[in-house]
Parts: sequence; C-alpha cells; structure tokens
Amino acid sequence: MTVYMHTSSGAGESHWQTYLSLLRDRFPLSPFTHPHYVRWTSNWRDAGGETSPEATRAFFDDLGRGPGIEGWQFRQAVDAVRLWVDGVARIPWSKSFDWVGLSEESMELPSSHRSLLRDTLNVPSRGHRLSPPARASRDRQPTPGEDEVLRQILEELRREVRLAGLAPATEKTYAGWTRRFTRFCLWRLGISPKEAGPPAISAYLEYLALERRVSPRTQKLALNAMVFLTRRVHQVEEFDLEVIPARNGPRRPPVVLSRKEVREVFGRLQDPWRLIAELLYGSGLRQIEGLRLRVKDPGFDRGVITVHDGKGGKHRLVPLPQALEGRLRRHLEVCRERHQRDLAAGVGETHLPESLRRKYPNAARQWCWHTSSPPPKSASIPAPAVWLSTTCTRNPCSVNSSGP
Repeated sequence: MTVYMHTSSGAGESHWQTYLSLLRDRFPLSPFTHPHYVRWTSNWRDAGGETSPEATRAFFDDLGRGPGIEGWQFRQAVDAVRLWVDGVARIPWSKSFDWVGLSEESMELPSSHRSLLRDTLNVPSRGHRLSPPARASRDRQPTPGEDEVLRQILEELRREVRLAGLAPATEKTYAGWTRRFTRFCLWRLGISPKEAGPPAISAYLEYLALERRVSPRTQKLALNAMVFLTRRVHQVEEFDLEVIPARNGPRRPPVVLSRKEVREVFGRLQDPWRLIAELLYGSGLRQIEGLRLRVKDPGFDRGVITVHDGKGGKHRLVPLPQALEGRLRRHLEVCRERHQRDLAAGVGETHLPESLRRKYPNAARQWCWHTSSPPPKSASIPAPAVWLSTTCTRNPCSVNSSGP
C-alpha cells in the first residue's frame, strides 16, 4: 500500500521512512491506519509542536475542542506524535512530558463506574416497569379536569398555611410540592391525592428517590409538604409510610471567599447594588433582609440595624458597619430629596402590609417607612425600595400584595 507523506513540515523522506518502519515494527497495526498516523504527526509539526511542550499541549487542546473528534481519534493522534518524538526526532523534553495523562484525557468512564452508575442504571419504582422514555411520555399527559383539581387543592392548602401562620416562603414551597404530588397522583395513579391516601406519599417518595434521583434533603422537603397536606387539608391525623427519606449525610463545608475575591466582586458592582452587597457582607444580613430594609431600621447613633420579620418571623439586631455609615447617610439624603419631589407630584407612597396600612393610614407617605424611595413603575408587587432610584406612580392600594 502506498502512503502519501506530508513533507510541508520540513521532514526529509528518510525520516518518514523511519517513521513508517516504526509503525510496522512496534505496533501490530493495519496498514490502513498508517496514513492517519502520518497525517496527525504532520499536522502537529506544521503547528510548531516540536518547539516546546507548551506548543504540543496547545495543539492537542485545539484538537480536542474541534468538532467531530472522537476519543479514539484523539488517542491515536497522541500515539502518533509520541512515536515520532521518541523514535524519530528524539526531542529531549519528551521524556518529562505526560503522554499517558494527555491520552487519558479523552477516555470516557465506563457505565459501571461508581460516578456514573446511578445515572446509567435505572431502577424503576415498584409496579412501574416502563422504559424511561415511555415513563416520561406518560408523565406528561394531562388528565381531564386536572386544572380544577389543582385549583381546589392549592386553594385549600394556602388557606391552611395562612391559618397556621407559616412564612410566605413556606407557602410557596408547599404549593410547589403539592402541585407536583397532585399531578403524580393524577397521571400515574389515576386518582386524586385525597383518594390515594398515605400510600401515594410512599409511592411519590420512591419515585423521587429512584427515578428523579433527588437528594435526601429534597425528599424531606417534599415529605413535609405532603404531611401538611394530608393532616391539615385531608384531615388524616395518623398514618404510616412505607418509604422514609434517608438521613442526611454530613453537611458540606460552606463556600468562603477570600478577601481578594470579595474585593473583586465589589469592584464589579455599582451603587446602589455595591452598597447593598457591602452592607450584607459587613452586617451579616440575609439578602431578603437587606432588600427589605426601611429608612427607620438603621440606627446610626447606636451603630446597629434592626431587622423586622426575619427568617421565622423573628426580630433581631445586627451591627451597622462604621465604614458604610457615611455612604449610607448620603444615599438616604439623595433619596429623601427625591421623596419630597414625589410627594409634591402626588405620588411617593411605599408598600405596607394591609394590616399596618389600616392601622396607620398615612404611614405609606411618611419618609421613615421607605427604604429610600418607592419601587419602579413596572413593579407588579410593590416592595420597600430604600435602594431603588425610580418612583412608583401607581396607587399601591390597587396592587395585589396577597403573596404568591
């Protein structure tokens, strides 16, 4: 078989003959693979790969990112270049170059590897032996009357959540899991959650663990929502479950930024967002707490910030960073001037809870209840806007603020 050799890279014919001889002698390869080895080596030499290990690494990085390159082709190219470097050119830096590691970069993990085992080996729930595509197709088929059933269940759930005094975030979480659980009962079991009873909870937890592969912590969130639905909405106080989520493993360490990384984050922000971020960082406020701050909350004379209705509905005090006092005062002064102009124009109200608005009818126009200035015109749900620079011209009383 005739091998057409590339001589544009400067190698003499004798070098290529030596290279072909090595291919025949050292590797039990079919002659049909020899042109490919020659092509890989010639392309590498044309790219200047012989000059340094860095150039070789750059060549293979570009090759690996190229379209249509399979793993076996990448390894073939590495073998071809290594044979040339060691057997023909005898380049000194080749002995310290990690050819094995470069070749293994293109190797895929076998499906039996423990990193991929849970993703490649499907274990269906009991009584559901359909293939994954068939299950996915079935689980996306709406049932007649589904929307009405969902509406009634969610309406009853929200009523019980609010009577129990739970947080809006809890209401949103419970409503999301109740919606998914109801669809699971309708699509898979063919009956409503109330008719399915507690066994449907076990079936859904098994579905989450085996088919959805969610974490134990997520399974417990779903369990809490379904237990609340069963006890408070369906009025079933005592029941047993066949499937209980696994206990949580050890907690993962938090991600802590270095001082340099924190400065880089702040450097990419502009006020008022940089001021918010620095206030959160310096005082330990949660994000939602920082965004809900009102003008009356920072106590400059005492050096503290009062947090109202934080997580769990609790009130607490956090330190006000001294380095930010001057900037925060100037920000509030600018916002107060804007607030005065808004009042003169007949706007400038801020959002208050309905109960507080009834108790203090004029509080929405008072400066101390603002968090600098009202929300933007396009806001569908008004929120305290100490930080925002635009004015709300809508009537806050006409905006739905009942929650999710």
